Amino acid sequence: LDNFQGEAEEINQFNGWFSYALLLQRCQEMGYYHCLMDLLDERQFTHNEMRDFYLLLFGACKVRMLSNPQSDWKEFMSCITTILEQGEKDGIPSPIKGHCR
Repeated sequence: LDNFQGEAEEINQFNGWFSYALLLQRCQEMGYYHCLMDLLDERQFTHNEMRDFYLLLFGACKVRMLSNPQSDWKEFMSCITTILEQGEKDGIPSPIKGHCR
C-alpha cells in the first residue's frame, strides 16, 4: 500500500472514473482487505467488478436495483446516477469523478 497520493495516482491509471478517498486509504492501513480494493490500482475493472465494487461501497439495499452492466450498460449507469444523486442529497460526496457536480 502506497501513501495516499501514490495510491490515488495508481488507481487513476486504471480506474480513472473513481475518486479515491482518504477514508478508503485509512481503512486499508488499518487492515481492511477486499480483493476489489486490491485490484483497484492493478488493472481496469470489468463491468461485473464495477457492479461488485458499487455493492461494496453502497451496500446491498441500494445496489439491489442495479441491472446487469454487461446486458444493459445504459440502465446500469442510470441506476448508479440515481444512487449517487440521492447520496449527494443526503450530504454524501460522490466517489465518481465529475458526477453530480
